[in-house]
Amino acid sequence: MLVSYGKLSNYHLLQKYGFTMVDNQYNSVPFYATFPEENMLISQEKELKFNLYKKTGIQNYLMAFRLFDNKIDPNFLASFRIAFLSTDMINKMTFDHVYNHETFKNPLSKTQEEIILKAILRNINSFLNELQRGRSGEQTYAEMRDAIGMIDSTYKMHMFNVYNLQHDEERVLAKNKAFIEEKIKDLLNSKAI
Repeated sequence: MLVSYGKLSNYHLLQKYGFTMVDNQYNSVPFYATFPEENMLISQEKELKFNLYKKTGIQNYLMAFRLFDNKIDPNFLASFRIAFLSTDMINKMTFDHVYNHETFKNPLSKTQEEIILKAILRNINSFLNELQRGRSGEQTYAEMRDAIGMIDSTYKMHMFNVYNLQHDEERVLAKNKAFIEEKIKDLLNSKAI
């Protein structure tokens, strides 16, 4: 007989049951984006953007999103498309279209989408660099887990769980980095938008 703990990330498994799993497909990483280079753009039309978030039910980009191992939150890019709306874009698209018809599920312009994707990629790279700085040299997570030896004490169990959580975060971020890089490549090669 098998026991199902549910579709829980390792964070939740550790909190509820005191263990983690290797390569758990339900893992996710909180994503708090900062955009100092795009601050002037983001600060344009703040009241309209606030109303758009409210009207569409799309989460404000300032709140934490979750990056997943095997999927993308459909509102993830939509949130940034609202945040990166410029006054010029609104004037070209017309206020009525932006406010009453736009769902933000698709790119609004090639230029805006490129700015958004590159800004997100910069944030993901920053998070990845922080994680990798914490590791010593080229040692893999499997090697670090093996170095602990057989789990026969509480300390070793905690170390095993810590390594799993770090590995999960790095893997999820790396997959999302590859996904965004592919989206940028496709965008630059496309003639549409």
